[in-house]
Amino acid sequence: MIDYGLDSHRINYHPERVSQWLKGEDIAPVLVEICPIGRCNHRCVFCAYNYTDYKGDTLDYNVLWNVLHEFSKLGVKAIDWDTEGEPLLHPQLADMINLAKSLGIDSAVETNGVFLTEDFMRKCGRHITYIKVSVDAACNETHYKLHRGGKRDWEKVIANVENAVRLKTGCTIGIQAVLFKENEDEIKDLAKIGQQIGVDWFVVKPFSASPFQDTSLVHMGDVNKILDIEGVVVRKETFGRLFKERDYPICYGVNFISNIDCYGNVTVCNTLTRKQEYNLGNIYKESFEVIWKRRPREFDIKECKRDVCRMDKQNLYLWQLKNPSQHVNFI
Repeated sequence: MIDYGLDSHRINYHPERVSQWLKGEDIAPVLVEICPIGRCNHRCVFCAYNYTDYKGDTLDYNVLWNVLHEFSKLGVKAIDWDTEGEPLLHPQLADMINLAKSLGIDSAVETNGVFLTEDFMRKCGRHITYIKVSVDAACNETHYKLHRGGKRDWEKVIANVENAVRLKTGCTIGIQAVLFKENEDEIKDLAKIGQQIGVDWFVVKPFSASPFQDTSLVHMGDVNKILDIEGVVVRKETFGRLFKERDYPICYGVNFISNIDCYGNVTVCNTLTRKQEYNLGNIYKESFEVIWKRRPREFDIKECKRDVCRMDKQNLYLWQLKNPSQHVNFI
């Protein structure tokens, strides 16, 4: 099986930019997360953005056209099209992905899969690095309980994933489940389904609460029940870091990743979306480069209060580079 680094970080593959950062130079983000649309067809019980009420805006293609060209000049490497909405609801997402690729920028799409159509894949599938589909169940009933969309959406999603794999566009296609009491006994069946339809990977991760979301409907699952299931990549390191005090007081990851919400606001990180005090500026009013320069170079992790964020392992790596232990030369 190909190692996609699903339970690690990849910032070590950008030594030049890390070196520039260590020297105090101003750098561009490696990755920008963009929410093309702030609406969603599901109301997942575990969604970190349920506090937004999914009534957000739709990013203007012409504004994004300018921003993507700016990204190319700055040296942004990739865009993750996801965060608080369902990205495939944006009518011009395929056009934006194709434009990004023409400018040398990779794209990933994180989706619930309901609108992962053949038309979409034919339009831009060859220009997407990977698609991550949130499945979270092995039947319609459990999927509906967790995703709260259409009662037969699970069938649609599985069919769409199978079709996307069959088209062989060159895009890596994986499925993901967040582990809950409701789905822990279905992980084995979902793994078999994933193998049958030929997905590139199936990863299971823990639920990590955002400080602003409603978690009253969440029932965390037992990771020990799924550790030895064939065909499942369990994010063991991430599970192991839940509810533990973090090994670093500062988030340096804010220098390597940025976030643009559905209104065009550039925020410190996606966890803090829609929080005005963490809004750095708006791409409808200013250039991304001007806004990016306002970011805090050091961000106190106490302000985000999340158990484990997507930059956790990157932050530990960067903290160790900034604050090396003794005897580091004895490799």
